[in-house]
Amino acid sequence: MIYPPPECTPSAREQFNLDDRVCVITGGGGFLGVQFAEALADAGGLPILLDVADDGLAVARARVEEGFGPCESEVVDVTDEDSIRRATDRVMQRHGRIDVLVNAAGLTKYGCDADPDAFYATFEQTAQEVWDAGIKINLTGVMLCCKVIGAEMLKAGIVPSSTSVRISA
Repeated sequence: MIYPPPECTPSAREQFNLDDRVCVITGGGGFLGVQFAEALADAGGLPILLDVADDGLAVARARVEEGFGPCESEVVDVTDEDSIRRATDRVMQRHGRIDVLVNAAGLTKYGCDADPDAFYATFEQTAQEVWDAGIKINLTGVMLCCKVIGAEMLKAGIVPSSTSVRISA
């Protein structure tokens, strides 16, 4: 016998219902960002993609809209607190709240001026420029987004629980 019986177990959609939730995804123009956006949209949320690369944002937004419905985007540099704050203010003006924050921004060619081949170096040959850029985007960017966007979530009474999601990829 399966425990609990299948008829007593809510579906994944029922357990992960994000109807009418405002879902901000950093790195939204990248591979993981798009995957998160599609999953959140499929669960009923409104994905708002944040990324420094506006060409990637346009492609990602079109893909999410085509497959899942409404999607928004904002050009943001996650290493710049003022850039995050301006984008957050625009989202708050449009929607009045942010329910979900997914930190999926990561170091790409857009975040560092190093030779593209430098990203594929072995660890012992990693340039400090690449390392520093990775720390700035992958760690400091997460902290700044949690600081700015998390503050808005707290002001709105959204605290970590089953009604909010905070993910760092």
